[in-house]
Amino acid sequence: MATYPLHANVIDMTYSLRIRSSDPNAINFNPSIAFITEMSENRYVYLYSYRSFRRFQNVHTENYEGIIPLQYNMNHPWYEPYQWSSVANKAGKIETYDKTLFCMMICAENGEVLFIQNLPSLEIEGGNDARLLGLKDIKLDGNKVILCSFNRSFNGRPDIKLISNDCGDWCTLISSVVIEIDLSGFEGNDTTKIGFRKHQETILCPSISQKVEKNWALFESNNSIYFSYNIFPKHMVYKVRLEPNGTLSCENHHELQGCNYINKFKQIFGKQFHISITTPLVDSTRLANHKIGVGHIKWINDLPLEPSWGFNMFDQQYNAHKRLSRHGNRLKYLFYFYYLNLMNGEIGPISDMFMIEATSVLCFPSGIENIPGTDTFLFTYGSEDFKCKTLVFSEQKLLDNSFVKLNLCDDMSGNIAIIHTTDFAFEELEAINIWNQPQGQDESKGQDESKI
Repeated sequence: MATYPLHANVIDMTYSLRIRSSDPNAINFNPSIAFITEMSENRYVYLYSYRSFRRFQNVHTENYEGIIPLQYNMNHPWYEPYQWSSVANKAGKIETYDKTLFCMMICAENGEVLFIQNLPSLEIEGGNDARLLGLKDIKLDGNKVILCSFNRSFNGRPDIKLISNDCGDWCTLISSVVIEIDLSGFEGNDTTKIGFRKHQETILCPSISQKVEKNWALFESNNSIYFSYNIFPKHMVYKVRLEPNGTLSCENHHELQGCNYINKFKQIFGKQFHISITTPLVDSTRLANHKIGVGHIKWINDLPLEPSWGFNMFDQQYNAHKRLSRHGNRLKYLFYFYYLNLMNGEIGPISDMFMIEATSVLCFPSGIENIPGTDTFLFTYGSEDFKCKTLVFSEQKLLDNSFVKLNLCDDMSGNIAIIHTTDFAFEELEAINIWNQPQGQDESKGQDESKI
């Protein structure tokens, strides 16, 4: 198993988001990010989304900080009420709260978060695990567009068979919302002059969806919108059209050559590993005509492992948690970086499969975005379905193999890796200190402060 030295920092936004939340007992995780505009003095405005989940209104989430959440926190999404019926009865009636929330975020050039403003008008009820893609060339009525795609569950709907081949009466389909951003009144400093409009939600290519969706990656190329859907054994790409009314519709699809590196990986592990493409794809700063994105591997631990890939340490770490959940001891998640060659639609360099947190078994990639004028990227992910984190990394270091090794698609020498990171300057404790500063603080938590 490969181990790489420190070449990236992690920003943990979990507490910073919670103290501004209208529901501080909710669990916030799986964040995504898209660039909006540049301000003066090397400050940059982003749209930031995250999933917010709660089961019991009166169970105080903040009391569980630093504790393995699944075992103790009844608001955690892995918690199973039937296993804790006596405790659940004491907690009161289950009142599930599951939303995608949005905020406007200002970052410095090094990724440090300087300001957060909640955007309640963009809230999506029941939308899960959203991913944001900011379009650079395509506009709507002259305004900037950010595409928000997410999981939409349909339960008890026998008519769902009309729009999907493999649903029955229950499905989780790919849904989409176009967010239009009006910058006409913004002059570089006052973010209250930025206007946001959420358009009607539409299901994205429902006829192709499977029972549960996690496997798509939107991207923009040559004034058109596409999304990758599967890269094993072939790479499937669908073209999407932005309609004048602010909705998305599917046009056609292309079947492209698969990546031998991934195909070989699947050949070795078979059904033990599910390979998905997850974050949107954004422009590389170093490779012309390439997009960069992050996918994930879900390992289902049902079968004996090939000894040469060295997962014994993962097993020991997982069992040490002694988790009780519907996930059992079966699942572990890995990440990988990959490049899409826009000239032929094929997968280019692809990294080793890696674990970003050695003590975590489930981290989910949700978003990736560049800091303009730099080769620095903000890669957002959820940790243990309990945290909102951002990996800040240099693309040049990625290409130099000093962060995690990149492989070509005809290369079969890949590995499983553990990435070593460190907490960045903006940690949760600092978020608390900033919140407690008297200047610019609103009297009630959950409201937006005027300035940080």
